[in-house]
Order: sequence, then C-alpha cells, then structure tokens
Amino acid sequence: MSQTNILLESGTNELEIIEFYIEETLPGGKVYRGYYGMNVAKVLEIIRRPTVTGVPSKHHPAALGTFNLRGRVLPLVDLGGWLGKQVVASDTLKVIVSEFSGSTAEAVVAAASVPEPWHVLIADDSSAIRNMIGSTLEKAGFHVTRTSSGREAWDVLSGWRKRSEEERRHIYDYVDLVVSDIEMPEMDGHNLTRRIKEDQVLQKLPVVLFSSLITDALRHKGAAVGADDQISKPDLPGLTGRVRGLIERFRQRTSAA
Repeated sequence: MSQTNILLESGTNELEIIEFYIEETLPGGKVYRGYYGMNVAKVLEIIRRPTVTGVPSKHHPAALGTFNLRGRVLPLVDLGGWLGKQVVASDTLKVIVSEFSGSTAEAVVAAASVPEPWHVLIADDSSAIRNMIGSTLEKAGFHVTRTSSGREAWDVLSGWRKRSEEERRHIYDYVDLVVSDIEMPEMDGHNLTRRIKEDQVLQKLPVVLFSSLITDALRHKGAAVGADDQISKPDLPGLTGRVRGLIERFRQRTSAA
C-alpha cells in the first residue's frame, strides 16, 4: 500500500488494514493459517506477550488475565480461543492493543501471530545519506539493514542466500528489497544490481537505484542491469511509497506463481 494520508482524509471510502494470522491445528494434525484484518485506526500498538495476572476461576477460557501497560490494567484475550480454534503453540505470539468507542476500559487484546516488518537492505557509502534513508524507512515501519558499499551489500545478501538454501526457506524470510546508490567503492550499484538479477535466488528481490546519477540520459544503464525502479536523490518521500509498492507487487507475483 502506498504511503498516503487516507486516515486523515474524508470521503475516500478507504481505510488501512493491519493483517495478522492465526495458525490452528485441524483434525488429523494439519496446520491451517487463517488471515484476519483490523482497522489500523483502532490499533494502539503491537507488543510482545506480557506477563499476565490471573483471573478468578469462573471466566471464559479465552480470558487469559490482565496485564499492566504503562499504568493501565488491560484484559488479555486469546483471539484464537475466543473463536474456538486450537491455536498452534509458539514463542513468537504478539499482542495487538486496540481501542474502541474511545474507552480504554474496552481495550481488546488479541494473542495472535503478526507478520514481521518488511526488511530492506541499503547500500550507500555516504553515512549521512545511508542514515537518512534508513530512518525514513524505519519511521514508515520497515526493518532496515545498512551497508556502506556494494561489496558489503553483496556479502550480506550472499549470506542470506546461503541461509535460505540451508534452512529451505524463501529469501523473503530474510530480506524483501534492496535500495542501492550507484557510485560506491569496491562495487558500484550497477554491478551489484546485475549480480542480484543474475542469481537464481536473489533475482526475486526488487532493486531500487537511489542516486544523484539517475538522469534521463543515464537511466538506460540501470534498466540494462535489471533495476526495478530508479529514483533521483534526494526524493525520500517518494522512495518510501515506491519501495512499499514494489514489495507488494513482487510478493503478489510470488504468491501467484
């Protein structure tokens, strides 16, 4: 979803949804992952499962107890249990804190697995630009890894590629997109992009070239090595929306394959 001001606009008939999933064990032992959504405007925050204080003996099985969130005592409700599902045990369950009708006393907390943030790898030899890009993406909800050269970025990507093969997991479990400068020591952005797109595993990653060298006359160089998008510095607001759109498009393509 592109970065817009949907939540601040009226009359759009649109809303932003946070997606989460619950894994349940079906008869016969098969595991099913069901996806659910909640209006982002109702979500206060997402936290790790806290320490819970028990409740009296007579209560619904889904009522796990209460916990203290910065001075507020809130109920913890197992959403899977409330829906009558046999939830798969996990150490990575998250808690969604939400508020309805303007009343904090009615805050509903669901114990459910929430997908991790999308992971972006940045390659830029300028520490100032690298940190500006990283901070912008992190504020938009991305997880970011920063590298200072094309060579360093390639080494990190190669490590993730090796892990994905050894652990038999998709490369998206480690990284979702690469943002690269062009002029860098050891290995420039065009070389890095070409290597990514020629690799059987890493070619599934979208690559964005973010550089002051991107002009109409030179744009063909990025296209020739397989860059999926090219953005001229310092368009940071435009970068965030286009990164999000690329990841969504590549994810949909992978799901349809």
